[in-house]
Amino acid sequence: MNTIRTKICGITRSEDALAAAELGADAIGLVFYAKSKRAVNIEQAQAVVKNLPPFVSVVALFVNENEQTIREILRQVPIDVIQFHGDEDDDFCRRFDRPYLKAVRVQSAADIQTACTKFPNARALLFDAYHPTEYGGTGQSFDWTMLHGNIGKPWVLAGGLSAENVVEAVKISGATVMMMGTFPPKEEKHAMQFHYPNFQNDMWRVYGLVFFGDAAHFQKQGEKAFDADKIKAFLSEKGIASCPTVLKAIREHGNASDKFLKVIETVDLAAVLAQMPKCRHLCTTGGKATEVLLEIQGSGMKMPKTGETVPFHYAGRDLTLTRLPSTSRAYPLSLAKKAAAYRAFFEMAGLTVFQE
Repeated sequence: MNTIRTKICGITRSEDALAAAELGADAIGLVFYAKSKRAVNIEQAQAVVKNLPPFVSVVALFVNENEQTIREILRQVPIDVIQFHGDEDDDFCRRFDRPYLKAVRVQSAADIQTACTKFPNARALLFDAYHPTEYGGTGQSFDWTMLHGNIGKPWVLAGGLSAENVVEAVKISGATVMMMGTFPPKEEKHAMQFHYPNFQNDMWRVYGLVFFGDAAHFQKQGEKAFDADKIKAFLSEKGIASCPTVLKAIREHGNASDKFLKVIETVDLAAVLAQMPKCRHLCTTGGKATEVLLEIQGSGMKMPKTGETVPFHYAGRDLTLTRLPSTSRAYPLSLAKKAAAYRAFFEMAGLTVFQE
């Protein structure tokens, strides 16, 4: 099973480091580069890491720093991993008795292969968007499809990741199926930081029944919450992406009902699909998501019935679209019947499901 790990970089305050850890970050990054807006000095770094819980790694980021300064920082701050973001070579990076990551500013697939050769001792390569004058932190992304099949060592993706695209970024190398809903409920309804976060929504109970025969499979034991890390690992293993059809919206009645959802901005479906070359099957999780997706497609397709699969041609790709029932508790269908509809879809898409 592929495990997806998360590093939050540019931490400058202890409370932000603790918040990142509580939300499940595996590592935090401290920027020791004076030109960065998120730079820290030794005293700030010490304060940030002082109260970190165990098993959260501390990564120090340097850009063309001299050896003496790096050694002094390592002497005074407990650093687990070094991330080199400048023009350092492999010989320099390996001098400090710490595993190191080497940042690579990607313009073409050739940059990826060259980095694998130039940095044989890197624990992993970190791929970021190219900028002619900046060494990172631009918030820009690059064509992630270049990563597919090109890498001979562990790697980290950086640059332009957001709540809207991080799931697609994770799935670019192998997703065959993409599930598309509408828009998440208000923050106070969230029981986890992932798609379908509301504990009252049955989505992850449906998945538990379909793939494991257990509605509680993804629930945290003894808690009214689902396990986001467990869900992400499962989706990655199965090659299932999850993407909202709506990026910005107003819930006019303040609840999770799509009946009163005012759509402000829809997803760039062509861009999402470009990041997932193997995706062939889309499913929508309710009527509103289906309606929005058909508007994006723009060919005047007739709204399919719940449970119906239709051809869906978009962005030069022949896909299928299946309209599945909403997993909201308000939708008048039993959990067992919802699960049966999702099971039929995943079997049609060629995925192995739980056999009773």
